[in-house]
Amino acid sequence: MRVPKSKLVVALGIFLVGFSYLVYGAVREASTYSVPVRDIPEFLNSKPEVRVIGKVKQGSIAKQPGGLGAFFVLTDETGEIPVVYRGAAPDMLREGGQVIVQGTLVNGTFQAKTLLTSCPSRYSAEPEANPS
Repeated sequence: MRVPKSKLVVALGIFLVGFSYLVYGAVREASTYSVPVRDIPEFLNSKPEVRVIGKVKQGSIAKQPGGLGAFFVLTDETGEIPVVYRGAAPDMLREGGQVIVQGTLVNGTFQAKTLLTSCPSRYSAEPEANPS
């Protein structure tokens, strides 16, 4: 039993469109720049989103009831910026902890689409005692 040529062409076309969409998404994600706080407005003029790495300022975390959303101030050696995240706030979101946020700037506040926290240092290996 032979498959009609037109069905093969349609199936190949659907496959190519899907594959192209996946490649486009991967390239777009990879093209998000990590920038220092002071350069956020400059990079957002040419890119739809930026990624910022910094630390959560002491005393700045305000989590929403139920853990859905958080406000904090992100700092690095170049400055600080208020951040709003509307998703489920990670349990590891701590003052002084390092975070990575990705999003855009709206009226001076960074609207984070994603929020990643790094593991605290207590999970790193402890130095071995000197047996001398």
